[in-house]
Amino acid sequence: KMIEDYNKIIVMAEFDSWPDYLLSKKGLEIWLISDPKSKNITCTREIRDEIKSRVELFFRLCQDY
Repeated sequence: KMIEDYNKIIVMAEFDSWPDYLLSKKGLEIWLISDPKSKNITCTREIRDEIKSRVELFFRLCQDY
């Protein structure tokens, strides 16, 4: 029910782990980002930085509405 109030949902999970209610949700945005699990610190930081960049861009685009 909580997601009904939103017009954009960002998913970073593997498809097979999505809950059923996301499968038909409009406004779904999928971010294909590597899982940092078992990665070295350099890779983990790169993944963190990529997420940060995407979040910052997302908020800039939201301000344009």
